[in-house]
Amino acid sequence: MAKEVENYPSLFSYATKELSQDAFFCWLFEWSEEKYKNTDLYKISKKFLKTILEEDIVINKIVIKRQYKFIDFYIVINNNIIISFEDKIKSKLHGNQLQKYKVIMEKKYPNSKKIFVYIKTDLIMEKERSEVEKNEYKIIDIIKLKDILLPNPKNDIYQDYYATFYKKVNSFLNFENIERNYWQRNEWYGFIYKLSNNIKYSFFGDFYLGNTFWFVLEWINNFPIKDVHVTLEIGMGHFLIKFHFYDKTIKKNQIRNEYKKAICELFNDLNINNKNSRLGKSTTFLYFKDFMKYDEEKYLNFEKTVEYIEEVRNRFLKGINNIKQKTAYCN
Repeated sequence: MAKEVENYPSLFSYATKELSQDAFFCWLFEWSEEKYKNTDLYKISKKFLKTILEEDIVINKIVIKRQYKFIDFYIVINNNIIISFEDKIKSKLHGNQLQKYKVIMEKKYPNSKKIFVYIKTDLIMEKERSEVEKNEYKIIDIIKLKDILLPNPKNDIYQDYYATFYKKVNSFLNFENIERNYWQRNEWYGFIYKLSNNIKYSFFGDFYLGNTFWFVLEWINNFPIKDVHVTLEIGMGHFLIKFHFYDKTIKKNQIRNEYKKAICELFNDLNINNKNSRLGKSTTFLYFKDFMKYDEEKYLNFEKTVEYIEEVRNRFLKGINNIKQKTAYCN
């Protein structure tokens, strides 16, 4: 990481919407014209475009258009190269928006070279990434953007944006050096993101712009009967087992009471909380209270945390399958 950025009041700590970010990127790209080549911002703007174009070209003219038929913005370089941007902060894809935007640009500029870019100043999980790549958009996430933006240009607007950006990317990447009591959304997301690259998981879910998120590590269908499922999940500060009842007529309390002892016995040497929670469509069955492991200075030991998660996963899969087989045999 670059050296620490001065902690001055920042306009971009308040201008947090995607339109504000659009404005910054449009402003930055404008500096790529050759007439600005003796400025620091020219160097960064050209570096940004070289990453997208995969070549270094002389830019004599750049035209920037914003909010065209719901496309966030696009730029026209030297009258013959079109780069269309879908710009996001926390939000994700909806519907077939990426494909729709491609069709719009193909019709408007049928004879120009066109490049489509998905830029997001956040971490991008596997499912979102694969969806973007399927639509043939280039991806620039916050990690890649970190390598493009430089800390040193002497420009107040740029420094204002960079200070807020740096703070955010640092919280994603530096969570292991921050005591867990001080973790907020970005530290948790950084932890979950790194975890996603180190363990197998069934799917990742989030709610309200990624402020609440969770992994489903394992999903066991029809346990112990049809339309009852059991999952092993990790969320913000929680590692737990849940029942999911997909039939309103199912006797939830009876099923929980019948299988509680057998499941808890799989983890009887671990520190768990198996107090009954409210019975709903999805009901937490037990928590693993100390799944995050720490060193002597109370900082996260990521490797030991992963070892613990995998130990629980192995017990869960073996134990649940054994219980299912006994249930089937008894029936």
